Amino acid sequence: IPKNPFPNYPLSSSITGPTGCTGPTGCTGPTGCTGPTGSTSANILLGNTLRVDTKYGIDSTANTSPYTYPFKTISNALKQSLDGDCVYVYPGNYNEKLILPSNVSVRGINLQSVIIQQLNVTSDTTVVTMGVNTSLEDVTVKITSSNDVNLNAIYFPGTTTINAALRTILINVTNTSTDTSNIYGILADGTSSNTVSSFNTIERNNINVGAAGTGIYRGILNTGSNYLSVINSTIFCIKTSGSGINFAGVENTNVNGFTSVKNSTINGSTNDIMRTSGNLLLNSDTYSQGNVIID
Repeated sequence: IPKNPFPNYPLSSSITGPTGCTGPTGCTGPTGCTGPTGSTSANILLGNTLRVDTKYGIDSTANTSPYTYPFKTISNALKQSLDGDCVYVYPGNYNEKLILPSNVSVRGINLQSVIIQQLNVTSDTTVVTMGVNTSLEDVTVKITSSNDVNLNAIYFPGTTTINAALRTILINVTNTSTDTSNIYGILADGTSSNTVSSFNTIERNNINVGAAGTGIYRGILNTGSNYLSVINSTIFCIKTSGSGINFAGVENTNVNGFTSVKNSTINGSTNDIMRTSGNLLLNSDTYSQGNVIID
């Protein structure tokens, strides 16, 4: 039996020596094959429908393929539209003035979330001009100013009062100027057939005009030889401050004009309803102040 060279440590015990250096890492193995590419989501194709989206729309791209890609502005979509098309508008604030081409409809996805507006304008401004056989639905139209300028939210020229339609629209027109500007929620001044029909041009709309000046202020003014029909609407034309005395909810001024208002609520700070000339047909309406002038 060999002699123990370390008498203080019994032979049955052993000391672990220092750990040796780690060897070099081996080579990386080959990369596996790439899997197949997933399918690309297709753009929604709706047929005769142009889409407008402030968030994802790109006008330059949509101009080349208007029925495939969304536009950023309503104006560009209208320029690319054809007879019978519908321009469908997604939520957003659209700082635009629109002229609707004949036989084209514009429809918002939701009244409160699609806003067509002109804010703090410094010159005479009309936000939307209707065309023959056009419709505007489910949007808010807004215009504001603090200057002595004429404002109009919706304009019906020519024969549009008997073949164009507003449906479920919120109109807000506000001018804080104390000058003599003229302000209208809706103005019709064209020429159309005056035959009474079942067609309603303005239906289920809320119209609010507020002003502080001494000009002419109307919720709806029919000043042409037009047949203009309004149903199930609320029309307010209110003096917000100042000394103005020329506020009316609805007025007909043309001797050959015919304005029909049915099942609606009308309020004007001076007069609710005025027939300066022409014809007024009133049926089941509510006048907030009971002020009706028929000359």
